[in-house]
Amino acid sequence: MIRRGTVAILGVLALAAILRLWGLSQPIWPDEALYLQTARNLYLGRGLTFDGTPWHETQPPFFIFSLAISNLLTGTSEVSARMVAPLFGVLGVLAVYHLGKALYGERAGLLAALLMAVNPAHWFFSRMALADVPLATLLTLSAYLLYTGHEKGDGRTLALAGVAMGLACLTKRIGLLVYPITILYLTGRSRTAWTRDKGVLGMFAISIALQLPWYARNYALFGDPLVSTWSYVAGIFGSEGPETLNPLHIPALPLPILLAALWGALPKGRDMRRRDLPLLYISAFLLVLALWYRLEVSRYLIPVVPFFSLLAALGVLEASHLLAGKKARSVFIAAFLIAALAASLLEGTAVLERNGHKYEGYKASAIWINENTPADAVVVSNARAIFYYSARNTTYFPPSEEALWELVKGREAYLVVGDWPVHRGYPGYISNLSGIRLEATFNEPPMPQIKVYKVVWHE
Repeated sequence: MIRRGTVAILGVLALAAILRLWGLSQPIWPDEALYLQTARNLYLGRGLTFDGTPWHETQPPFFIFSLAISNLLTGTSEVSARMVAPLFGVLGVLAVYHLGKALYGERAGLLAALLMAVNPAHWFFSRMALADVPLATLLTLSAYLLYTGHEKGDGRTLALAGVAMGLACLTKRIGLLVYPITILYLTGRSRTAWTRDKGVLGMFAISIALQLPWYARNYALFGDPLVSTWSYVAGIFGSEGPETLNPLHIPALPLPILLAALWGALPKGRDMRRRDLPLLYISAFLLVLALWYRLEVSRYLIPVVPFFSLLAALGVLEASHLLAGKKARSVFIAAFLIAALAASLLEGTAVLERNGHKYEGYKASAIWINENTPADAVVVSNARAIFYYSARNTTYFPPSEEALWELVKGREAYLVVGDWPVHRGYPGYISNLSGIRLEATFNEPPMPQIKVYKVVWHE
């Protein structure tokens, strides 16, 4: 007979999957283009390249390899290429269920999984080819394996934690925070010196061993194993700093869930050990992002969503215990769930409405340029991950970038490029191709972030 808890978590996972698979055909964001085009090049046998720009070749590779495998299995359409993030999103909900169950019991695990399943930021970015959701899933999985392996003294579980830690670091550079978090956790939890624990040392060794080939490759190609990390950190410290420290925006949390998480974070008596792991993750990421980058960009805070969800679940359950009677506690939890789910779904649909059309400007630019050029002119764009050209509202997706330029060769053509760092080097890259020269034109396209060039053909 199937347990009620099993049925409940399967229902939560089904809800998470529906929310994350709905709307995968939305316009490609500029940052997605970096991952999708690099993965497509890898799938086509060109290696880790993005328009010939070396800096992008030093991006941590795990998510890019995952996208390339998705291309191999499901094709290179925008929807199929995006399937990796929803998969990681649903797996992340399952991981937070198991972590919550291990820390606080099954009810807390289920509640945390439900809150994370409908979290607007996690829901929205699970539908995009970005590394933030996979990073959150791998960090949650590493936390679960670390906790269970360390509590039970199980070397195999700790070895798996090392694998999860290593893959997190190979997904996004900020994943390296897993090391100071883990060291602080072990220092506070270990009854004896963890530096003499073979299981823990093996965990660290496995995580580092997984990353060594990548750093060795960077050293061989660029003379610096951390070349991308240094440039990334330098760029952060050279930025204008935090745009906002508004806690209500951390990270797109509806008010009922935020209040529950704050209550769950408060120690009750001397009971702090149930809170130390999620608090370490939340504190570390918020501190680093507050010092280094913009807290207003909610996707950079996706890695703390699972841990906020855990504290919110704990807070609701602890608050319900202040009420007398089982019925009163059940009514309180039910009222919270209704308020939290309603607020999450309202915020989620608002996020979709605000951002769903954000980069339709590329399409609008292409149509606008078509209307202002001769009938046989074509508009080429690298704003989407898969290069395309359009002519009079007809869009073509050639099998490769080379095939695209061969198709439009000799025709009157215009290039649409987004003025974001991920696209900025593309005009120079195109100008280096034989037979192509670019001339700036159309000073006032529909979006100020769009740059338009006329393609001039020459021998």
